[in-house]
Amino acid sequence: MGVRACDRRGCENIMCDHTILSEFYICLDCIQELNAAFCSYKPESESEAKVKIRAFMDIEVETFKMDKSFEDVLNLRNVYDD
Repeated sequence: MGVRACDRRGCENIMCDHTILSEFYICLDCIQELNAAFCSYKPESESEAKVKIRAFMDIEVETFKMDKSFEDVLNLRNVYDD
């Protein structure tokens, strides 16, 4: 595993050595936000969790605020499960 820029939309962190879903590099700041989001949202399946993680990675960094629920943030992006 190498070191790359965070793949989250709008994130400017460049020294990321963590991956998520084996497809995204993610920085510690974004991991913390993702963990906070999943504290308020419990997916019912692994596939649902993957959809939500991919949606999170596509949400602009400034859009996500800790005082909003994960579902509120996803609704801002109009992201729905198939």
